[in-house]
Amino acid sequence: RRSSDLRAADNKADFPNGDEMLGDFYFRNRKFDQALQFYQAGVTDNPKNALRYQERVIAVYTITGRRDEAVTLAKKLAAGNPKDASSNEIYASLLLQTGLKTDASRSLGELQTLVKNNPGNEVLHVDLARAYFGLNNTDKALSEALEAHRLDSKAIPPRIIAARIYEDRGEHGKAIEETDAILAAEPRNPEGRLVRARALVGINE
Repeated sequence: RRSSDLRAADNKADFPNGDEMLGDFYFRNRKFDQALQFYQAGVTDNPKNALRYQERVIAVYTITGRRDEAVTLAKKLAAGNPKDASSNEIYASLLLQTGLKTDASRSLGELQTLVKNNPGNEVLHVDLARAYFGLNNTDKALSEALEAHRLDSKAIPPRIIAARIYEDRGEHGKAIEETDAILAAEPRNPEGRLVRARALVGINE
């Protein structure tokens, strides 16, 4: 018995993320109940990586339709780790998917806080731009998109948002400028091609 216990301890030392590996295996095979068990065990067994296990728990909640639980846990992680990019991006994504539909003003406030805590995070600026755009506040949407572009000039999402706003405003030249950059990087990007087509119609080409 003692020797088997030592072997088990050695194996755990060799594979400190065993719960994660098994959880990911079951997740990939869509056995979400088993995946959840291993992720939750990982929170206890490996407290140094508890945050990453909890992020995986959120993924299970989301894919199994437990949206409220996913949002609640994501909010808790973001609040407890205000400078952690991953947990903040997960919470922002869930707010866009669910929060804006149920309580737009509250969700927008949450996104604004996430950006305030992480002003250099391009992804969060894009998410806030999408939120403003969805609420028809195009001025602030454009401002956030341009800030995201300033932080990462190669990022495509902020250019798409900017292009859509420019075209909606009838600023066809600016829309074409943005879509030129989009399609140079991703020639088959459907949104880029659509906005460019609208802009070309706008200048009679």
